[in-house]
Amino acid sequence: MATTTAPLTGRLTLDELSETVEFRQLTAKQSLFVATYVKNFLDHGVLDASFAAKTAYDTGSDEVTRITGYKTLANPKIILALNRFWGDSPEEAFLKLVEKALYSRKITPSRIAALKLYSDLKGWTAGALAGPVQAVETPESPAIPAGARAWVNKSGVVIGYRTADGLDVRL
Repeated sequence: MATTTAPLTGRLTLDELSETVEFRQLTAKQSLFVATYVKNFLDHGVLDASFAAKTAYDTGSDEVTRITGYKTLANPKIILALNRFWGDSPEEAFLKLVEKALYSRKITPSRIAALKLYSDLKGWTAGALAGPVQAVETPESPAIPAGARAWVNKSGVVIGYRTADGLDVRL
């Protein structure tokens, strides 16, 4: 299915896109997919994932081509390259990727760790986020001894804890 999009300002040309780090990190087939997808948009004003998939991949049927096109558009490397095409900075593209991961049903601890590592390596981790999270004691949140595991109800309220010695304490 093709999508028509109004022209935007700030986007790159195909030559400029091909010189970006994001584009150069793509495989040969991914590069061909992105180049075809972008060129078709620039020439005809249409974003057509099926056409790009048919050009880049040996898909066979129209249904497989359609599925391949939309699966390819969901690839984080493709997303980053296309975000650069639309004129997003690497930081903006990364934030979109993080936001998408936050709303994903399939987010895993390893995915979170990889996103944090990438952010740290790029120098984007700032201030309070760089260090360990410190517990804050408020009147509503009683102190939990060091080494104890808090019991939290569904509302996020601490209702008790287990000490390091295995003693259960209900608040």
